[in-house]
Amino acid sequence: MHSFSPSNLPQSPDFGDIKKLAKKFFEILKEKKIKCAVVECSTGGSISSEIVKNIGASQIFLGAFLPYSNELKSFLSADLSDGAVSEKCALSLARKVKDITNADLVISETSILGPKGGTETKPVGLSFLAIASNKGEFSFVNFFRGNREKIMKYVVSSAFFFAINHILGWNLQTRKVASTFIEYKGKILILKRSRKVGSYRGKWGVVSGHIEEGETEEETSLKELKEEIGLDINLIKELTKSSPFELSDIKLGIRWEITPFRAVLKTKPNIKIDWEHVKYLWIKPSELSKFKTAPLLYQGYLKNIFNPYDTKIFGTQI
Repeated sequence: MHSFSPSNLPQSPDFGDIKKLAKKFFEILKEKKIKCAVVECSTGGSISSEIVKNIGASQIFLGAFLPYSNELKSFLSADLSDGAVSEKCALSLARKVKDITNADLVISETSILGPKGGTETKPVGLSFLAIASNKGEFSFVNFFRGNREKIMKYVVSSAFFFAINHILGWNLQTRKVASTFIEYKGKILILKRSRKVGSYRGKWGVVSGHIEEGETEEETSLKELKEEIGLDINLIKELTKSSPFELSDIKLGIRWEITPFRAVLKTKPNIKIDWEHVKYLWIKPSELSKFKTAPLLYQGYLKNIFNPYDTKIFGTQI
């Protein structure tokens, strides 16, 4: 686990009105004849409650599991090796409940709502969400600020948002990309995308590139760092990789599958941007929300902080 300060973490956005999101979720499932189930480790039935408020919910909703205690999580075969609030726990529960219910889609959340229960490495407001469906499995990490009631609302709205986004991507063209956060002394590098790029022109982002056939995610990350900002790879102290997350962009007709990286540098580099960008800034991660960024940019950083699964230490043995 990387060292970090909760005050310097990017905050996840408010994903919108819960009732509207729940209604849209219900309508999409009804239209596509998708059966769903829910696992709520922390929200105590709040997600399920919003689903059953819709007339005809029985057509799409199979039921919910509320494993609040670790004993009940274990009974449902939860993977608690990284703790009860973790990607492994959320994914394993989603997978198990999908097997039990034969649902087409399962939403699973596990969160720290507060006001107590947080630790130095897992602060209050941390939330892991997993989606397991007939089309695949994905996890998401969010960090919310506020009191217990507000954090719970944020978790519920995020569950509907990511479930909807997952379903909308079922029939879209998938493009795999590697996105890398450059970090030096607690600040990250963001770059403003030029008008010449194919997507999200004028938005702020990080070093990103398409993963070519026969190329690993790490190879893409290192290649793009050199091409887009002229980074000397020898300046990297640590390169962390996390599991991919997805973003379905209906307007572009693309489902992005994004593998996030975090490159912590030994020294501050001399940045030389290429044609893909017009400007760059060093900012605190907590300042991301002040900028108009590419969608879900914060997600990659949070995943590398709270869910790193592969780390390469440059210049020494791991």
